[in-house]
Amino acid sequence: MDADQKTESLATLVQDVEKGQVTLPEFQRDFVWEIQKTYDLFDSFVLNIFIGSLIYGIPSFDITVREIDTRPRVGKGSRKKLLLVSHTKEQIEKLVQVHGFRLLLDGQQRVTSIFRALKGYDDVYLILKHEDMLDPNVKAIDTGKRALEQVLDEFRGDAPQGRVAIRLSDVYKMLHGDMPRDKDKVAPFMQSSKLVYSTPKEAEESQEFIAYLTQAKNLEHLFRQEKLVSYYLLNTDQERFALFFERSNSKGIQLSFIDILAAKLYSGFNLRQYIEEFKEDNPTVPLNREVIVRTISYIISEGKDTGRGFILSKLTTVHFNDHWKHVTELYCRCYEYLIANHMIVSHAWLPYENMLIPMMAFLRHVPHWNFANISEKQQSILTLWYWLAILSRRYSSAAQTYVLEDARVLEAVAQNDFSTTVGLLKKLPSDVQTVEDLRSVHKQYDAVYKGVLNFINYYSGGLIGWESSAVVSAKDDIDDHHIFPKDFLRKKLKDSDSDNGIDIDCVINRSLIPRLANIKASNKPPSEYMQNLRAQNNKLDEALAKHMVPAEIIDGTYDDVFEIFLDDRGTLIIQALKSAVLDKRAAMLAELDQ
Repeated sequence: MDADQKTESLATLVQDVEKGQVTLPEFQRDFVWEIQKTYDLFDSFVLNIFIGSLIYGIPSFDITVREIDTRPRVGKGSRKKLLLVSHTKEQIEKLVQVHGFRLLLDGQQRVTSIFRALKGYDDVYLILKHEDMLDPNVKAIDTGKRALEQVLDEFRGDAPQGRVAIRLSDVYKMLHGDMPRDKDKVAPFMQSSKLVYSTPKEAEESQEFIAYLTQAKNLEHLFRQEKLVSYYLLNTDQERFALFFERSNSKGIQLSFIDILAAKLYSGFNLRQYIEEFKEDNPTVPLNREVIVRTISYIISEGKDTGRGFILSKLTTVHFNDHWKHVTELYCRCYEYLIANHMIVSHAWLPYENMLIPMMAFLRHVPHWNFANISEKQQSILTLWYWLAILSRRYSSAAQTYVLEDARVLEAVAQNDFSTTVGLLKKLPSDVQTVEDLRSVHKQYDAVYKGVLNFINYYSGGLIGWESSAVVSAKDDIDDHHIFPKDFLRKKLKDSDSDNGIDIDCVINRSLIPRLANIKASNKPPSEYMQNLRAQNNKLDEALAKHMVPAEIIDGTYDDVFEIFLDDRGTLIIQALKSAVLDKRAAMLAELDQ
């Protein structure tokens, strides 16, 4: 970015937009400002209140741009599609050199408001104070010598009765010489002001017309002021361009480098359209577009790069046309595998979405992209990697580095090459090995928190609900339910020295079940609401066993000994983790070492 702040006039800005020298990246959000914000904006200009700087960019890569929004705010034409134009890198270089082409990166709402007002797409009027409303000191000044801020009442979309009003788009025309003589301005004066004159001659000779001419001239001067609008110029590569949007657009819709990529690819591959088609075809599968893009990057780079810089500089429409369908199919099949094998309760409970990239790298080397065609050994390694990556919080930092490493190892495993598997499994120590470790896991966004609850589902071969014996489905409204209700525990433990917040919310006291519809746990001891549940579900003991919840909780054994409950259920979970993951990891390492 050019460190020096520059300035320009409103007139120059509008002219550059008209000529197509200032335009918007295709990925920018729509124009959303209500008209009142436009009124406030021009009020700030008159009162010399700083409105913030604009930021322009000169992209050094192919990109699709769109026109400034001039559609009607409502009614016919308000939903018309905006014009899109795709430019190659070479075309952009020529446009910059010859026409001063630049993209508006920050300030779209302000610039669009200015353009719409001055070009007449929005009716914006400056309303002058009535003579009786003026300060006595201002009244003493000759009408033709009053400053704009002295007589400004407000900006609005129409003129009140008996007031002089100046339409901003008329002033913009005057500025360009469309009304060179004062008498040419009588007609717009009479059209915009709510005043009654018997003839145009009478209007031309009035004090109100003098006020109109004076303040129209003042507005022309305001529009020509070079220092009215400040801006910076960003001239850099794709990666910095993307970082700018990810980090600076805090007041608007957050944009990612995928939005910049979509604009770059637009002319040959409409990424947004393909995403919408995926959603229509797979309504139950949430699409993480970044995972898809990074997987394509992994394939094209031959396992070397999934980073932003490579994606923006190297991936082309050819790559997306060749791999989009293939990769999205792998994506869906990986999710299907995880749900079918009870490794996640639902899509929303996947601890790390980036884990799908190594899984897709594995699956693309399996015959017919079908998990049914993998060997028992391959499945064991894949399963071990999955749980250990979660339990070691592998992707909590340096995620892309680990994605590459894991994907390369799993690719080799899919091709029956186990030479790098030992090294990977040794890098995945579990952060959870004791009940105390589990008690410290209490944050819902923590991968281990999600992982432990999913693991219970996996170890049990699928959970069943508590209100009925129905199998918990990925389509259910699943809740990480407090087994001991929060309100009950807060009252019960208020005099305890333990860290009640962590104890109450820790993963041992949580269970994934469909949201209870007919039972209110609230501040009841667990035995009370559990007995109500058993009254409507005689298989509750079986359901609780699936959730690793001791059945004694129903008869009140644990009501007064929450700490013992945590130890008992925590022990069951740790024993299961040891049996299904930690011991199998040791056995697999021993087998591979041989």
